[in-house]
Amino acid sequence: MTNATGSLFTIAGLSDLEAGQARIAAARGYRSCPGRATEGHMTFHYCLADVPLVCEIYWEAAEKQTYTEPGWPANATLEAADCGGLNIIQILSDDQIAEIETAFLEQES
Repeated sequence: MTNATGSLFTIAGLSDLEAGQARIAAARGYRSCPGRATEGHMTFHYCLADVPLVCEIYWEAAEKQTYTEPGWPANATLEAADCGGLNIIQILSDDQIAEIETAFLEQES
């Protein structure tokens, strides 16, 4: 993911060391809020096309159908995607946002 001025790492002002550390955290799928809460805001590290992002996600756990309630699937909404302290959510495509949200929902608890 580059543009005429260079990679997102350059735009965000990351050094090679910081970019490498961010890639490692993203490759591990690091979540900053462990546990089994049913909803809330979480920080999720994700690597999108070799660009490490620190994502803020609002999510709700799935609810099983009961006799009186229809139930629903788990839901995640990307609220921010930081690359080196710069929120780049506005330049992400709908498909890229969906990829991040899906990766968050598919990770192991």
